[in-house]
Amino acid sequence: MRNRIYRAALVKDQPIRTSPYTFNSPGLLKACRTTRSEATAIYLLENTFEIDARKHDSHPLLTFNTAVTRLGFLPQAIKMNLDYRGMFADWMDLVAWVRRLHARKIHLKPPPGVVIRFGRGQRGILIDDLGPLIEGLREVSWPKVAAILRVIEMRVLYDHDVTTSQAVEEGLDALEDVLESEREANGVRAFIEV
Repeated sequence: MRNRIYRAALVKDQPIRTSPYTFNSPGLLKACRTTRSEATAIYLLENTFEIDARKHDSHPLLTFNTAVTRLGFLPQAIKMNLDYRGMFADWMDLVAWVRRLHARKIHLKPPPGVVIRFGRGQRGILIDDLGPLIEGLREVSWPKVAAILRVIEMRVLYDHDVTTSQAVEEGLDALEDVLESEREANGVRAFIEV
């Protein structure tokens, strides 16, 4: 009977918009420990949450994921819509997003079809071109990932003879070189340990 009451009070037909910088749970979940422990799963797992990611800022997603994790749930189990609003993103926002993705603090990739702008320049790069690079990043330490992203940024910003897709291709080649050298180093370590 209580679960039906919780569902009537907590489950919404429309996505629930979250606050960008704090996690606001409904008042019912703050009533007492018993209610919170019984109703939190209903609230989190039976609703869809809309997260404001305007200008492709990943901080609101990080805030939401952190709050959900503290409540004892996996963010991947929660239904989320990201509200991106806009087809352009800043390079530094993408780097922050990728860093959080790499550290497994967030789990959603940046949206496809977005053009990333480099500063105030007119040159941009389609985020879809970065997909394979983003997929391979988790195997590499963050300093190496940051260096690869910096290579792409510098090539796009300062070498106007290079297309953005060529810059990304160079980044992918650099990633493959890093992965290959790490595989070789791991093989040598394994051989030495035997």
